[in-house]
Amino acid sequence: MEWFRLWHDFFDDPKLRRLTKAQKFDVLAMLRLASGNTMRGQIDLCDEDIADHLQITDEEFAILVEFLVRKEIAARNEAGRLYFIHWMKRQPKTDNVAARVAESRAKKKDEDPCNVTSGESNVTVTNSVTTRTEQNREEQNRNTITRPSASRGTRLEKPFELPDEWKEFAERERPHLDAIIEGQKFADYWHSTPGTKGLKSDWYAVWRNYVRSDLYGRGQIASKRGQQPAEEPKIIFTRRPERPGPRALTEPVA
Repeated sequence: MEWFRLWHDFFDDPKLRRLTKAQKFDVLAMLRLASGNTMRGQIDLCDEDIADHLQITDEEFAILVEFLVRKEIAARNEAGRLYFIHWMKRQPKTDNVAARVAESRAKKKDEDPCNVTSGESNVTVTNSVTTRTEQNREEQNRNTITRPSASRGTRLEKPFELPDEWKEFAERERPHLDAIIEGQKFADYWHSTPGTKGLKSDWYAVWRNYVRSDLYGRGQIASKRGQQPAEEPKIIFTRRPERPGPRALTEPVA
């Protein structure tokens, strides 16, 4: 996309002050025509075509051109084509942002003290700061690969040792359970669970749910190993049989 510059005081320029507002906009249209030409700054159209483009009469255009030439804003070349006198001074050859950015980067690269050029070979001197930065980046990448994010959870630690708080909770909620054995079952189950199913964000909450739930805590894990769910121990009270009393004496004592 091609651009042309417009100075801030265009409408208040002393040279253009005597022009009407409509004539000033006509000058803007002429600047646009000059900017879009192959030879920027020159309008390769005849006066009639320019007037038609500005949508004004030939007489109005002649008055405008006479004013611009008298103020030394525009002039005619040998072929009679109009051109703006100070175009090359006020309108740079290009306003390509990408080109200016590339030029600025190349300049900074040349001024970089860590960039040493000798003949045709370029030698980049890497200082200790750059080395530490690369090491930190590699360590961060390793952590990203090996450690899941907090939102996805973590796996149960290996080796697993039942914390005292977990043991006390199990003994309080289910006194009949052996907390140590249940902790080993709990660890075996979750260590053997693959993929994201084995990731939890709060393992203490999983343990509490395991202890409270008969279906999950005892039945589900047992069924995974091909066993029948364990049942709660039942206490059966039986009535002791009565002992026979002393046999009645049927014979008189001699």
